[in-house]
Amino acid sequence: MSGEGIAIMAIYAQLFASACNNSYVDLASEALGRIAWEKRISGDGVEQTETRLLLSSANTVLVVDDEIIYALDGAGKSLWSKEKWRNTPVVIRNEAIYHTSPADKTIMEAVDFKNNLQVKDFWIPDTGKYSSLVLFEPSREGLVAQVQYMPTPVEGEKSFIVYSVKQDGLGYEWSRSFDEEVSVAMPVFNPISGLLVTTTQKEVLILDVGSGGAENVSVRNFPLPYSGEKLWLSCDDRNYLYWAGSDKKSTGLTVTDLSGKEIWQFITDLRPADMTMPPIVGSDHVYLLHRKMLTAISNGIRQWTFKAKTEEFRSATALSDGTILVVEGNILYRLESNGEILFQVELPEKLITPPVLDAAGNIYVAGRKTVFSIQ
Repeated sequence: MSGEGIAIMAIYAQLFASACNNSYVDLASEALGRIAWEKRISGDGVEQTETRLLLSSANTVLVVDDEIIYALDGAGKSLWSKEKWRNTPVVIRNEAIYHTSPADKTIMEAVDFKNNLQVKDFWIPDTGKYSSLVLFEPSREGLVAQVQYMPTPVEGEKSFIVYSVKQDGLGYEWSRSFDEEVSVAMPVFNPISGLLVTTTQKEVLILDVGSGGAENVSVRNFPLPYSGEKLWLSCDDRNYLYWAGSDKKSTGLTVTDLSGKEIWQFITDLRPADMTMPPIVGSDHVYLLHRKMLTAISNGIRQWTFKAKTEEFRSATALSDGTILVVEGNILYRLESNGEILFQVELPEKLITPPVLDAAGNIYVAGRKTVFSIQ
Protein backbone atom coordinates (compact mmCIF):
# COMPACT_ATOMS: atom_id res chain seq x y z
CA MET A 1 0.00 0.00 0.00
CA SER A 2 1.33 3.49 -0.82
CA GLY A 3 2.44 5.95 1.85
CA GLU A 4 -0.51 8.15 0.95
CA GLY A 5 -2.86 5.20 1.42
CA ILE A 6 -1.35 4.44 4.81
CA ALA A 7 -1.83 8.04 5.90
CA ILE A 8 -5.45 8.00 4.75
CA MET A 9 -6.13 4.85 6.78
CA ALA A 10 -4.71 6.49 9.92
CA ILE A 11 -6.69 9.66 9.34
CA TYR A 12 -9.86 7.67 8.74
CA ALA A 13 -9.47 6.03 12.13
CA GLN A 14 -8.99 9.35 13.85
CA LEU A 15 -11.80 11.22 12.15
CA PHE A 16 -14.53 8.66 11.74
CA ALA A 17 -13.99 5.42 13.57
CA SER A 18 -14.35 6.87 17.05
CA ALA A 19 -17.10 9.31 16.04
CA CYS A 20 -14.97 12.43 16.10
CA ASN A 21 -14.27 14.78 13.21
CA ASN A 22 -11.22 16.54 14.59
CA SER A 23 -8.87 14.13 16.46
CA TYR A 24 -10.35 15.31 19.78
CA VAL A 25 -11.84 12.85 22.26
CA ASP A 26 -14.18 14.00 25.01
CA LEU A 27 -12.24 12.04 27.61
CA ALA A 28 -9.64 12.92 30.23
CA SER A 29 -6.83 10.79 31.60
CA GLU A 30 -4.81 10.56 34.80
CA ALA A 31 -2.11 8.52 33.07
CA LEU A 32 1.46 9.51 33.96
CA GLY A 33 3.42 7.43 31.48
CA ARG A 34 3.69 3.96 33.03
CA ILE A 35 3.48 0.95 30.71
CA ALA A 36 0.68 -1.11 32.30
CA TRP A 37 0.86 -4.02 29.84
CA GLU A 38 1.88 -4.95 26.34
CA LYS A 39 0.24 -7.51 24.07
CA ARG A 40 1.90 -9.17 21.10
CA ILE A 41 -0.45 -9.48 18.12
CA SER A 42 0.15 -12.58 16.02
CA GLY A 43 -1.05 -13.51 12.56
CA ASP A 44 0.05 -13.75 8.94
CA GLY A 45 1.87 -10.61 7.86
CA VAL A 46 1.38 -8.84 11.20
CA GLU A 47 4.98 -7.66 11.50
CA GLN A 48 4.86 -6.16 7.99
CA THR A 49 1.63 -4.20 8.50
CA GLU A 50 1.65 -0.44 8.00
CA THR A 51 -2.07 0.14 8.37
CA ARG A 52 -2.75 -0.90 11.94
CA LEU A 53 -5.42 1.11 13.74
CA LEU A 54 -6.78 1.14 17.28
CA LEU A 55 -10.39 1.76 18.30
CA SER A 56 -11.73 1.75 21.84
CA SER A 57 -15.02 1.50 23.68
CA ALA A 58 -15.75 1.49 27.40
CA ASN A 59 -13.69 -1.63 28.13
CA THR A 60 -12.69 -3.12 24.77
CA VAL A 61 -9.78 -2.27 22.50
CA LEU A 62 -9.98 -3.18 18.81
CA VAL A 63 -6.79 -3.71 16.84
CA VAL A 64 -7.63 -3.28 13.15
CA ASP A 65 -5.09 -4.69 10.73
CA ASP A 66 -5.26 -4.98 6.94
CA GLU A 67 -7.67 -7.93 6.96
CA ILE A 68 -8.31 -8.82 10.64
CA ILE A 69 -9.99 -7.21 13.65
CA TYR A 70 -8.61 -8.32 17.03
CA ALA A 71 -10.55 -7.57 20.24
CA LEU A 72 -8.76 -7.18 23.60
CA ASP A 73 -10.15 -6.41 27.04
CA GLY A 74 -8.77 -3.64 29.25
CA ALA A 75 -6.17 -6.02 30.69
CA GLY A 76 -4.83 -7.05 27.29
CA LYS A 77 -6.56 -10.44 27.17
CA SER A 78 -7.55 -11.64 23.69
CA LEU A 79 -11.34 -11.89 23.33
CA TRP A 80 -11.90 -12.75 19.66
CA SER A 81 -10.80 -11.98 16.13
CA LYS A 82 -12.58 -11.79 12.79
CA GLU A 83 -11.75 -11.12 9.16
CA LYS A 84 -12.82 -8.22 6.95
CA TRP A 85 -12.11 -7.08 3.39
CA ARG A 86 -8.55 -5.80 2.96
CA ASN A 87 -7.90 -2.11 3.70
CA THR A 88 -11.53 -1.11 4.26
CA PRO A 89 -12.80 1.02 7.16
CA VAL A 90 -14.05 -0.16 10.54
CA VAL A 91 -16.14 2.12 12.76
CA ILE A 92 -17.89 1.91 16.12
CA ARG A 93 -21.46 3.22 16.25
CA ASN A 94 -24.36 2.49 18.61
CA GLU A 95 -22.40 -0.16 20.55
CA ALA A 96 -21.77 -2.06 17.32
CA ILE A 97 -18.67 -2.59 15.18
CA TYR A 98 -19.33 -2.00 11.47
CA HIS A 99 -17.05 -3.39 8.78
CA THR A 100 -17.04 -4.94 5.33
CA SER A 101 -17.58 -8.63 4.70
CA PRO A 102 -14.35 -10.62 4.26
CA ALA A 103 -15.93 -12.26 1.22
CA ASP A 104 -17.25 -9.13 -0.53
CA LYS A 105 -16.30 -5.48 0.00
CA THR A 106 -19.72 -4.38 -1.28
CA ILE A 107 -21.40 -5.94 1.79
CA MET A 108 -21.52 -4.34 5.26
CA GLU A 109 -21.69 -6.37 8.45
CA ALA A 110 -21.80 -5.43 12.13
CA VAL A 111 -21.11 -7.30 15.36
CA ASP A 112 -21.47 -6.39 19.02
CA PHE A 113 -18.51 -6.39 21.41
CA LYS A 114 -18.96 -10.11 22.02
CA ASN A 115 -18.71 -10.77 18.26
CA ASN A 116 -22.41 -11.56 17.91
CA LEU A 117 -23.72 -10.69 14.45
CA GLN A 118 -25.98 -7.60 14.42
CA VAL A 119 -26.11 -6.65 10.72
CA LYS A 120 -25.48 -8.88 7.72
CA ASP A 121 -25.84 -8.75 3.94
CA PHE A 122 -26.21 -4.95 3.86
CA TRP A 123 -25.35 -3.77 0.36
CA ILE A 124 -22.88 -0.87 0.01
CA PRO A 125 -23.63 0.58 -3.46
CA ASP A 126 -20.96 1.64 -5.94
CA THR A 127 -18.01 0.01 -4.16
CA GLY A 128 -16.48 -1.89 -7.04
CA LYS A 129 -12.99 -2.49 -8.39
CA TYR A 130 -12.44 1.09 -9.53
CA SER A 131 -13.90 2.92 -6.55
CA SER A 132 -13.02 3.65 -2.94
CA LEU A 133 -15.14 4.36 0.12
CA VAL A 134 -14.04 7.78 1.45
CA LEU A 135 -16.92 8.29 3.89
CA PHE A 136 -18.49 5.39 5.80
CA GLU A 137 -21.14 6.46 8.31
CA PRO A 138 -23.34 3.50 9.31
CA SER A 139 -26.20 3.42 11.79
CA ARG A 140 -28.91 1.04 12.93
CA GLU A 141 -31.15 2.45 10.19
CA GLY A 142 -28.77 2.44 7.25
CA LEU A 143 -25.66 4.04 5.78
CA VAL A 144 -24.48 7.45 4.60
CA ALA A 145 -21.45 7.14 2.33
CA GLN A 146 -19.28 8.88 -0.22
CA VAL A 147 -17.65 6.84 -2.97
CA GLN A 148 -14.90 8.13 -5.24
CA TYR A 149 -14.75 6.58 -8.72
CA MET A 150 -11.33 6.32 -10.33
CA PRO A 151 -10.64 6.21 -14.09
CA THR A 152 -11.09 2.77 -15.65
CA PRO A 153 -9.70 1.35 -18.89
CA VAL A 154 -13.03 2.33 -20.48
CA GLU A 155 -13.95 5.53 -18.66
CA GLY A 156 -11.17 8.09 -18.24
CA GLU A 157 -12.97 10.50 -15.93
CA LYS A 158 -13.05 10.74 -12.16
CA SER A 159 -16.32 11.37 -10.31
CA PHE A 160 -17.91 10.76 -6.94
CA ILE A 161 -21.30 10.10 -5.37
CA VAL A 162 -22.77 10.83 -1.95
CA TYR A 163 -25.79 8.81 -0.89
CA SER A 164 -27.95 7.29 1.83
CA VAL A 165 -29.37 3.77 1.85
CA LYS A 166 -31.74 2.34 4.44
CA GLN A 167 -31.60 -1.06 6.08
CA ASP A 168 -34.80 -2.29 4.44
CA GLY A 169 -34.62 -0.16 1.30
CA LEU A 170 -34.35 -1.37 -2.27
CA GLY A 171 -32.09 1.42 -3.49
CA TYR A 172 -30.85 4.88 -2.62
CA GLU A 173 -32.91 6.88 -0.15
CA TRP A 174 -31.23 9.82 -1.85
CA SER A 175 -28.04 10.41 -3.84
CA ARG A 176 -26.03 13.26 -5.32
CA SER A 177 -23.54 12.62 -8.13
CA PHE A 178 -20.64 14.90 -9.06
CA ASP A 179 -19.28 14.09 -12.51
CA GLU A 180 -15.72 14.91 -13.54
CA GLU A 181 -14.99 15.87 -9.94
CA VAL A 182 -12.62 14.73 -7.20
CA SER A 183 -13.15 15.42 -3.52
CA VAL A 184 -9.93 17.24 -2.60
CA ALA A 185 -10.44 17.00 1.18
CA MET A 186 -11.63 14.05 3.20
CA PRO A 187 -15.33 14.65 3.94
CA VAL A 188 -16.63 15.06 7.48
CA PHE A 189 -20.05 14.20 8.88
CA ASN A 190 -21.74 15.44 12.04
CA PRO A 191 -24.41 12.87 12.96
CA ILE A 192 -25.94 15.20 15.57
CA SER A 193 -26.67 18.04 13.15
CA GLY A 194 -27.00 15.75 10.12
CA LEU A 195 -24.58 17.87 8.08
CA LEU A 196 -22.08 16.35 5.67
CA VAL A 197 -19.26 18.54 4.34
CA THR A 198 -17.39 17.50 1.23
CA THR A 199 -15.54 19.25 -1.61
CA THR A 200 -14.91 19.38 -5.32
CA GLN A 201 -11.76 20.90 -6.84
CA LYS A 202 -13.32 24.37 -6.52
CA GLU A 203 -16.18 24.32 -4.02
CA VAL A 204 -17.20 23.32 -0.53
CA LEU A 205 -20.47 21.36 -0.55
CA ILE A 206 -22.66 21.09 2.55
CA LEU A 207 -25.43 18.50 2.46
CA ASP A 208 -28.18 18.57 5.07
CA VAL A 209 -28.68 14.82 5.15
CA GLY A 210 -30.59 14.91 8.42
CA SER A 211 -33.49 16.91 7.01
CA GLY A 212 -35.48 13.76 6.22
CA GLY A 213 -36.53 12.51 2.81
CA ALA A 214 -34.74 12.68 -0.51
CA GLU A 215 -36.52 15.85 -1.58
CA ASN A 216 -35.27 17.70 1.51
CA VAL A 217 -31.53 16.98 1.16
CA SER A 218 -30.33 20.47 0.33
CA VAL A 219 -26.86 21.37 -0.94
CA ARG A 220 -25.15 24.62 -0.01
CA ASN A 221 -21.84 25.66 -1.47
CA PHE A 222 -19.09 28.27 -1.25
CA PRO A 223 -15.58 28.59 -2.77
CA LEU A 224 -12.71 26.61 -1.28
CA PRO A 225 -10.66 28.69 1.18
CA TYR A 226 -7.46 27.42 -0.48
CA SER A 227 -6.81 26.37 -4.07
CA GLY A 228 -3.62 24.34 -3.63
CA GLU A 229 -3.43 20.61 -4.24
CA LYS A 230 -3.26 19.59 -0.57
CA LEU A 231 -6.24 20.49 1.62
CA TRP A 232 -7.05 19.26 5.11
CA LEU A 233 -10.46 19.59 6.81
CA SER A 234 -11.80 19.16 10.34
CA CYS A 235 -14.95 20.38 12.08
CA ASP A 236 -16.23 20.86 15.62
CA ASP A 237 -19.54 20.58 17.46
CA ARG A 238 -20.31 24.24 16.66
CA ASN A 239 -20.14 23.34 12.95
CA TYR A 240 -17.08 25.49 12.43
CA LEU A 241 -14.86 24.20 9.62
CA TYR A 242 -11.07 24.15 9.96
CA TRP A 243 -9.18 24.29 6.66
CA ALA A 244 -5.41 23.83 6.35
CA GLY A 245 -4.03 24.53 2.89
CA SER A 246 -2.26 26.95 0.58
CA ASP A 247 -2.73 29.05 -2.52
CA LYS A 248 -0.86 31.84 -4.31
CA LYS A 249 -1.68 34.29 -1.51
CA SER A 250 -0.94 32.38 1.69
CA THR A 251 -0.41 29.12 3.53
CA GLY A 252 -2.06 28.38 6.83
CA LEU A 253 -5.23 27.57 8.74
CA THR A 254 -8.58 29.22 8.02
CA VAL A 255 -11.68 28.73 10.18
CA THR A 256 -15.07 29.33 8.55
CA ASP A 257 -18.72 28.88 9.41
CA LEU A 258 -21.10 26.91 7.19
CA SER A 259 -21.67 29.89 4.91
CA GLY A 260 -17.95 30.24 4.20
CA LYS A 261 -17.57 33.33 6.38
CA GLU A 262 -14.06 33.54 7.83
CA ILE A 263 -13.92 33.37 11.63
CA TRP A 264 -10.16 33.70 11.90
CA GLN A 265 -7.00 32.82 10.01
CA PHE A 266 -3.48 31.76 10.93
CA ILE A 267 -0.63 32.23 8.44
CA THR A 268 2.42 29.95 8.44
CA ASP A 269 5.32 29.17 6.13
CA LEU A 270 5.01 25.42 6.78
CA ARG A 271 3.64 23.55 3.77
CA PRO A 272 0.36 21.59 3.91
CA ALA A 273 2.19 18.74 2.15
CA ASP A 274 4.31 18.40 5.30
CA MET A 275 1.29 18.01 7.56
CA THR A 276 0.65 14.50 8.83
CA MET A 277 -3.07 14.87 9.59
CA PRO A 278 -5.95 17.39 9.52
CA PRO A 279 -6.22 20.21 12.08
CA ILE A 280 -6.65 18.89 15.62
CA VAL A 281 -9.43 20.83 17.36
CA GLY A 282 -8.74 20.65 21.09
CA SER A 283 -10.57 22.17 24.04
CA ASP A 284 -8.03 25.02 24.42
CA HIS A 285 -6.22 25.20 21.10
CA VAL A 286 -6.32 24.16 17.48
CA TYR A 287 -3.19 22.24 16.54
CA LEU A 288 -1.34 21.83 13.27
CA LEU A 289 0.86 18.73 13.20
CA HIS A 290 3.67 18.91 10.67
CA ARG A 291 6.36 16.30 10.32
CA LYS A 292 8.78 18.15 12.58
CA MET A 293 6.59 20.61 14.51
CA LEU A 294 3.36 20.80 16.50
CA THR A 295 1.85 24.30 16.57
CA ALA A 296 -0.84 25.36 19.07
CA ILE A 297 -3.12 28.18 17.87
CA SER A 298 -5.93 30.15 19.51
CA ASN A 299 -8.05 32.69 17.60
CA GLY A 300 -5.44 32.97 14.87
CA ILE A 301 -2.49 33.52 17.23
CA ARG A 302 0.35 31.05 17.76
CA GLN A 303 0.53 30.08 21.43
CA TRP A 304 3.50 27.72 21.36
CA THR A 305 5.35 25.16 19.26
CA PHE A 306 6.80 21.76 20.09
CA LYS A 307 9.53 20.37 17.84
CA ALA A 308 10.28 16.74 17.06
CA LYS A 309 13.59 15.60 18.52
CA THR A 310 14.92 13.00 16.08
CA GLU A 311 12.10 11.49 13.99
CA GLU A 312 8.95 12.84 12.37
CA PHE A 313 5.64 13.24 14.17
CA ARG A 314 3.12 10.64 13.02
CA SER A 315 -0.15 11.44 14.81
CA ALA A 316 -1.76 13.20 17.78
CA THR A 317 -4.96 13.10 19.84
CA ALA A 318 -6.31 15.99 21.95
CA LEU A 319 -8.07 15.26 25.26
CA SER A 320 -10.82 17.12 27.10
CA ASP A 321 -8.48 18.09 29.96
CA GLY A 322 -6.48 20.31 27.60
CA THR A 323 -3.57 17.92 27.14
CA ILE A 324 -2.52 16.39 23.84
CA LEU A 325 -0.91 13.03 23.03
CA VAL A 326 1.73 13.11 20.29
CA VAL A 327 3.55 10.21 18.60
CA GLU A 328 7.15 10.58 17.40
CA GLY A 329 8.90 7.39 16.38
CA ASN A 330 8.78 5.06 19.39
CA ILE A 331 7.99 7.88 21.84
CA LEU A 332 4.58 8.92 23.15
CA TYR A 333 4.46 12.47 24.54
CA ARG A 334 1.73 13.96 26.64
CA LEU A 335 1.85 17.76 26.57
CA GLU A 336 0.14 20.20 28.89
CA SER A 337 -2.06 22.97 27.49
CA ASN A 338 0.94 25.31 27.71
CA GLY A 339 3.19 22.99 25.70
CA GLU A 340 5.17 21.64 28.65
CA ILE A 341 5.88 17.89 28.69
CA LEU A 342 3.69 16.10 31.25
CA PHE A 343 5.33 12.78 30.38
CA GLN A 344 7.18 11.02 27.61
CA VAL A 345 7.38 7.26 27.43
CA GLU A 346 9.73 5.35 25.17
CA LEU A 347 8.32 2.11 23.79
CA PRO A 348 10.37 -0.83 22.45
CA GLU A 349 9.11 -0.40 18.89
CA LYS A 350 8.07 2.39 16.54
CA LEU A 351 4.43 3.42 16.96
CA ILE A 352 2.16 3.37 13.89
CA THR A 353 -1.26 4.16 15.41
CA PRO A 354 -2.86 7.34 16.71
CA PRO A 355 -3.35 7.20 20.51
CA VAL A 356 -6.81 6.22 21.80
CA LEU A 357 -8.41 6.18 25.26
CA ASP A 358 -10.93 3.98 27.01
CA ALA A 359 -13.59 5.21 29.42
CA ALA A 360 -11.22 4.77 32.39
CA GLY A 361 -8.66 7.10 30.81
CA ASN A 362 -6.16 4.38 29.89
CA ILE A 363 -4.12 5.22 26.79
CA TYR A 364 -3.43 2.72 24.00
CA VAL A 365 -0.89 2.85 21.19
CA ALA A 366 0.57 0.15 18.95
CA GLY A 367 3.50 -0.71 16.74
CA ARG A 368 3.73 -3.40 14.08
CA LYS A 369 4.02 -6.22 16.62
CA THR A 370 2.63 -5.00 19.93
CA VAL A 371 -0.21 -3.07 21.59
CA PHE A 372 0.72 -1.01 24.67
CA SER A 373 -1.47 0.21 27.53
CA ILE A 374 -0.23 3.37 29.23
CA GLN A 375 -1.39 4.47 32.68
